[in-house]
Amino acid sequence: SHSTSEPHMQLPIFQNLLNQQNSLNFPSRLAAAKDVDYYMPGDRINDLLLVMMLDSAGKLRHAPVLACNDRALRLLKGSEVLLLMSLSSSPTALTAFHSTPGDSPPLPGLVVYGTNDGTVGMVKFEGALSEPMWEIPAAGRAAVTCVHMHDITGNGRCDLLVGRDDGTVQIFSFETPYDEPECIYSHRLPAAITALCGGKISSANYDEVIAVTFGGHVFCLSSDPARVHADDAVFEQESKRLEEEIAVLQAEVRRKQGDYDDISKELLRAQAKQPVPGPLSLSSAVLPDVRINLRFALQLHDASYLLSLETPNSIDTVVLQCDVPVDVLDVKDNTAAVSFCPMQPQDGNFLLAMYKCEPGATQLSVKIRSIEGKQGTLRAYVSPNGTPRVCRVEKMDIKALSLHSPSSEPFDPTRPNNKLELQGNFTLEEMHSWVAGCVPNVPVKAPPGNDVTFVFVSALLGTQLRCVYRCATTERMHFQAVSLSLSPNISFSLSLS
Repeated sequence: SHSTSEPHMQLPIFQNLLNQQNSLNFPSRLAAAKDVDYYMPGDRINDLLLVMMLDSAGKLRHAPVLACNDRALRLLKGSEVLLLMSLSSSPTALTAFHSTPGDSPPLPGLVVYGTNDGTVGMVKFEGALSEPMWEIPAAGRAAVTCVHMHDITGNGRCDLLVGRDDGTVQIFSFETPYDEPECIYSHRLPAAITALCGGKISSANYDEVIAVTFGGHVFCLSSDPARVHADDAVFEQESKRLEEEIAVLQAEVRRKQGDYDDISKELLRAQAKQPVPGPLSLSSAVLPDVRINLRFALQLHDASYLLSLETPNSIDTVVLQCDVPVDVLDVKDNTAAVSFCPMQPQDGNFLLAMYKCEPGATQLSVKIRSIEGKQGTLRAYVSPNGTPRVCRVEKMDIKALSLHSPSSEPFDPTRPNNKLELQGNFTLEEMHSWVAGCVPNVPVKAPPGNDVTFVFVSALLGTQLRCVYRCATTERMHFQAVSLSLSPNISFSLSLS
């Protein structure tokens, strides 16, 4: 919380409501314990940030920036959207840009963001205008889960810390505040990064990076050279001490193992004298909660979907089943043994594959390429190791235009295109639901207004698809889209009356 004598300098306190995807539904601002401002976006909010802005009077004020799942950054003023900036992918993490370490305030209007496709960039908000400063392309990297600013190198300038969904921690160094940074360090941890920050943790003279993973582990990456080049005498002394402790622990384990074997024999003898119990009812069994970190995202560079599964405990088997034809592609880091069953289209099984993971493995990645025109469901049956043995089912929709992704590039009307126009007795919400049922990554709710336009690009062919639907004064609605089979562009139009 924050309080000040100047009302216009009050920090908004966001009261967040979590949905099933652990994302936000809406933000609200509270002042003097009363709801002052409220905003409901068309899609879920992945992150939010208070950024310092210069108002028209030249005074600093705090303005909220929302990272929305519909590939947009929204700058709010009260309950209204002051500025909307479209990105190439959904933003997932935000942080304010600090040029120098310490308690110095961040530079006004500068926001660093990470996206679902792995892109990292910075944008400058100034009034009702936005300016992209730099952007580092994804290049097939995992999604960005968190970003943070801290001076790790000790050169007096803050570095950018980036955590990714595949467990990668990166450090980017800046030459000047407004230039694109350079990656100077990268380390791969065994699980997805959920949070990270920098500071002096275990050493008073050297900065460190603290990273928290999905499995609940906390890692410390230190810049202390003494930890790398330890004194030989100290190292030898510490090694002898550890060897003695290991010998004591091994003797204790052998003693405990002998006690365990004696108790097990007594239990077997006691069980042999007891009658055989009846079947255990499901109501009397307590099933453990299986948490799964699931990601199913379109990879634009090879027109395939990357399915990533991660559990806190080790995974035993994963069974994939799909009711539409799909192709399973090789993944470089996949070490699981896979076996395929013959297709049975009459039973709705176009894919039935079982992955047997290595002992101790907590992650599995599979690449799948769908066939456009076919709409169905991909199911993943995940069975982690543990007692009792349980299985959790995850369902992923494969839509008819599954290889299309939203694009911020404008539609090119000069390219050859086909146009389809429909007119009928339907509402704007119904029209939007049709589009969302055919194309992935479309907002759940229709954008406000009577004129809605979406532009998509095919990751496989590079063709464009434009959907336009509007309610005019005569209650007519037009919807446009582009043809994939006959020309590089499609123009498709629907009219509502």
